[in-house]
Amino acid sequence: MNILESLLRAIHLRPLASIEQLSEELNISPALAGMLVADLTKKGYLKSYEDCLTVCDHCPVSYACDRQGHPKIWSLTDKGRELAGR
Repeated sequence: MNILESLLRAIHLRPLASIEQLSEELNISPALAGMLVADLTKKGYLKSYEDCLTVCDHCPVSYACDRQGHPKIWSLTDKGRELAGR
């Protein structure tokens, strides 16, 4: 499994993980993890939910928000699931 597949699997398992947490899990620098996430998002493997709507009551991850700011949340697209071998 290559680093991109490992990163996609890590995000699939922990969509609320920070760049720092992902970098620790994969034993890479936070800068590299951030670049990989940005590249995977740009190429359509990940979708970012950083700009959530204000309908928190219906959001399945609202427990993770402090209502003053939303965490960076990613999810795999169909293309991302295919690359991750899911």
